[in-house]
Amino acid sequence: AFAPTGRAFTVATTEGVFLYALDRSASFDPTDLALDVTPANAASLARRGEYAAALAMALRLNDADLIGRCIDAVPHGEIQLIAQSVAEVHLQRLLEVLAARTEDGQALEYLMIWCKALFVAHGRYGLQEFLSHSLAACM
Repeated sequence: AFAPTGRAFTVATTEGVFLYALDRSASFDPTDLALDVTPANAASLARRGEYAAALAMALRLNDADLIGRCIDAVPHGEIQLIAQSVAEVHLQRLLEVLAARTEDGQALEYLMIWCKALFVAHGRYGLQEFLSHSLAACM
């Protein structure tokens, strides 16, 4: 399984589970591994109004299109609440998807509301991590 950031992965062998990461601070959460984490289940959760669970599942799957559909499903009034529920390990990937979606210029205000809500909810950690990874990718 690959981490949402793409900077780590795990391998399950007969000897055990191994974690390989580019960052020393990488964390491994075995609770993210489940058979019910599927694109169909994420879409179903979003349709039922379980936006936080749908987004979390999409982020675990690391599917940009699915993450985008889950973002779009969230009503304006619930963005702040859903932003607070995003695990810090998934924050960078979510911000990357939001940034990529702003390039087409559609629903720009809605996406900026998402970005603001994420930075308010996650404060300094989110901004520092996102900028450090973004700047490193540019060099």
